[in-house]
Amino acid sequence: MNLARKIFEANRIFKLLEKGDRILIGFSGGVDSVVLSYLLFKLKDVFNIEIGLAHFNHNLREDAKDDEFFCINFAKSFGIPIYVESYDVKSLKGNVEENARKKRYEFLQKIAKKEAFNKIATAHHLDDLAETMILWFVRGGGLKGISGFKASQNNIIRPLITTTKEEIKDFAQKQGLNWREDYTNYDETISRNLIRHKVIPILKKINPNFLSTVLQESIILQDEEAFLENYTESAIKSIDVFDIKSLKSQPKAIQRRIVRKTFGTKTFQKTELVLRLLENAKQIRLSKDKTLEVKNGKITVKRVI
Repeated sequence: MNLARKIFEANRIFKLLEKGDRILIGFSGGVDSVVLSYLLFKLKDVFNIEIGLAHFNHNLREDAKDDEFFCINFAKSFGIPIYVESYDVKSLKGNVEENARKKRYEFLQKIAKKEAFNKIATAHHLDDLAETMILWFVRGGGLKGISGFKASQNNIIRPLITTTKEEIKDFAQKQGLNWREDYTNYDETISRNLIRHKVIPILKKINPNFLSTVLQESIILQDEEAFLENYTESAIKSIDVFDIKSLKSQPKAIQRRIVRKTFGTKTFQKTELVLRLLENAKQIRLSKDKTLEVKNGKITVKRVI
C-alpha cells in the first residue's frame, strides 16, 4: 500500500480531513514531518484543504539552526507558508523533553489561532504509537495510558497513524526527498529510544505483525476507555459519591474511577487507600494536609493544619 492510500485509509477510519480545512503541520525537518508535508501538499487539491508549516527551534542541539534553515528552504521550494519560532528550552527548569513538548505545542496552538488554521497535523506514526503504549504500560498509565494517543484529539490530527516508520523512510527515499537526522534519537539512555531500538525489534520477532496488532488494540482500548469514562460520569450524577453504600453499589472498576475523579488520587496506591474506607477503615491520610474520615456511612474531607 502506498502512503497516499495510507492517508486515505486513516481518513476513512478516523475522519481527520474535511473539505475547507486549513491545516498547520508541525514541521521538524525530520523524515516523518517531511513525508507528511509532501503528501498533504500533493493531496491538498484532492481533499480541498490548505496547508502551512510551523517549525519550533528548541535550541537543544548544536545543529538546530541548520534544521531551521532546512525547514525554511523546504517550505520555499514548495511554496508553502512557514512560521518559525526559536526558544532556549534548556533555560527552563524541569524535564527537558517535557518542556520541549509543552513549548512546541504552545507555539503550534498560538500560530494556528493567529493564522486561522482550524487543525494542527503532527507526523506521529504507528511506531510512535507502539512506543507510547509500551512506555505507559511500563510506567503504569492505566487503560487511558496504554491505549496510546488518538488519531484525532481536539484540533490535533495524526494522518500517518496507520503508517510505519519503515514505510515512511522507504517512501522518502523513492521520492528523492531530503530530511534532517536528529542524532539524539539514537541515545538509548532515553527510554523511548531504548524501546524503539531494543524492545520493539524483539516484539516483532515474537509477532511479525506486531505493529498492526498495536493499532487494533489501541482502537479497541480507546473505545472501551471512552465507554468507561461515560459510564463513570453517569454514575457520579446518579449516586452520592460520599456515601459508602452508594459507592459500594458500583463495580470495583467504576469505584476506582469515581475515587480518582472525586478525591483527585493520581496513583494506584492512593486510590486503593481510599477504597479501604469502603471496607472497614475509619480514617486515612490522603496527603500532608488532607484526611478522609467515615462517620455514619459518609465520607468527609478534613484539612490538616
